[in-house]
Amino acid sequence: MTRQRPSVWAWEKHIRAVARRAGRTPTPAEDTVLLHDGLRLSIDRIATITGTDPARVTTLLAAARRPDHPAL
Repeated sequence: MTRQRPSVWAWEKHIRAVARRAGRTPTPAEDTVLLHDGLRLSIDRIATITGTDPARVTTLLAAARRPDHPAL
């Protein structure tokens, strides 16, 4: 791979493909919940895949789980 962080590049390509097919781009919180709850990935693994800081991943999970969050 010629990319410095191939997993981030692949994740960005994946998100664009999903957005094209679904007609909308999932929010970072929705993506994080899918990866964590749906695929059972750890916070560190999600951070690596998405190129996000682990603290941000934790924040996105907390935000998505708030009762007033529209995604859930």
